[in-house]
Amino acid sequence: MTLRGKDASYSMRLAFAGEAPELELIEPVDGESLYSEWLAERGEGLHHLAVVVDSLDDAIAALEAAGYPNIQSGHGFAPNGKGGYAYFDTTHALGFILEAVELP
Repeated sequence: MTLRGKDASYSMRLAFAGEAPELELIEPVDGESLYSEWLAERGEGLHHLAVVVDSLDDAIAALEAAGYPNIQSGHGFAPNGKGGYAYFDTTHALGFILEAVELP
């Protein structure tokens, strides 16, 4: 995983509700992450909205070209080592972070 381009390690508690749309409740437990930063700076509430993409690499390239930096990402979260996600700093434009997810 990365946080602002540097290797990162963190743990969290995660609860899922629903299927479409899915609601995630995230509790940062250990290490630095966007989740712990957001909680410290803004408190509880909406952190991000996610969209499923066919190619995470293409989504990263397109969003960075549009001026939205990749601020946290990870790959290989599924048991088969596939899948990935990237968060983009869209807070000034949208009021929340945007996440792109490539399903395994």
